[in-house]
Amino acid sequence: MLRDGHCFRDLSIAACTHARITPRIAFESAQFSSLFGMVAAGVGISLAPEMAIDRSADCRYVRLSDARATRTIVAAILHGRSFNRVQQAFLMGLSTASQLAPY
Repeated sequence: MLRDGHCFRDLSIAACTHARITPRIAFESAQFSSLFGMVAAGVGISLAPEMAIDRSADCRYVRLSDARATRTIVAAILHGRSFNRVQQAFLMGLSTASQLAPY
């Protein structure tokens, strides 16, 4: 499991609680690579966000079916800043809405 203070740890604990599972935490790390190494060594299992998946690690990944196990990611930008077309396209590509909206 990730160490206390990592935002994904709270989400992992909440997903376990929702599934009525009490995890037995035998190892904690601040790095997903360490967790994947422990899993690849056969020590246990871990939860990880899809964006952290390491295809080179000798691990099998299973997607959770809990729709509440999500994170919100935002872009922080300087208020009043104007953007060129490339920057605007990048931000629009990140946005799920058709226009950028303040959080």
